[in-house]
Amino acid sequence: MLPHADVVGPLIIVGEALAGIGLLLGLGTRVAAIIAIFLNCNYLCAKGLPLWAPASNDVPDIILALIVIVTSGGLYYGLDGVLTRKRSHRG
Repeated sequence: MLPHADVVGPLIIVGEALAGIGLLLGLGTRVAAIIAIFLNCNYLCAKGLPLWAPASNDVPDIILALIVIVTSGGLYYGLDGVLTRKRSHRG
């Protein structure tokens, strides 16, 4: 990654911003959670620590993102739910 740091650096910033905004607002939660899983897997591999290392919180973050994907949390309290309800009332 170091030879391509000028390309990868801004991509990480954009990915973190998209994942954070999406998860906080509940907008595109499944896509945002997939981006978060991808980023956390990259961080986990970059650290080189074992999965159970206390210094790494990447595995719990991956598990939480998987829970968001499975339970579709944005449909209850996020903008995904608001947009879905508006679409269902039109038709």
